[in-house]
Amino acid sequence: MTTDYETSAPTEAEPSNPPSREAIKMLETANIPPKCKADMLLVKLGLRPATIIELTELYPLGGEVPIGNEHKAVDYMTAAHSLGLSIDTDTYNHDFEDRYLYHGGDPARLPEVIKKIGMGDHPQRVHFNIFVGKSNNAVEVLKHAWQPENADDQACGLALGYPKTAVESFANGTTQHMNDARAAAFGQFKLSSDSAKAEAEEAIALTWANAIQEVSPVIYDQVMERMK
Repeated sequence: MTTDYETSAPTEAEPSNPPSREAIKMLETANIPPKCKADMLLVKLGLRPATIIELTELYPLGGEVPIGNEHKAVDYMTAAHSLGLSIDTDTYNHDFEDRYLYHGGDPARLPEVIKKIGMGDHPQRVHFNIFVGKSNNAVEVLKHAWQPENADDQACGLALGYPKTAVESFANGTTQHMNDARAAAFGQFKLSSDSAKAEAEEAIALTWANAIQEVSPVIYDQVMERMK
């Protein structure tokens, strides 16, 4: 469908080299969540420029910073390497309370949430991020946009390959959820409130779902099973 709206995000210029059957088989059996498998495969197929895997752990203020996610990251990086994708990582810490409130958490529920966490009065969170891209440049664009000091939702959305109109609507706070279950399973963005734009945006997510189903029915089924 052709519209007057710019729904596509920047993608890599070079043509996509389809993954080998061996690489797909490795990805299908990798010890990582199905959605991460699908996201990496979409990058490999050239339908998205990059994706991110965020691994987080909580720990008490003043306590030893946990490193468990650095060990878990090996499985994700191995999967990305098997597809011939570029990767980079970073790690940073932040105060749970600050980030909870920044993202619109209910202040009245904060004491209850902190108590449930069980990490003292001021729990901290350490992030270990894995940036996976079609090229080194795609990885660096996403990594730069993702830094806490940049706080640019639009740049992050475009670097992840989300439709430009959806990214702009998210930044303006005028969004709606996807109606199609398959689109919601493989697209991680919210739709524009404008119905014509939303239709075009959801069609992109469905294209992603169809691509995964064609290349790896196994990963497609794994993702859809998690949605039940």
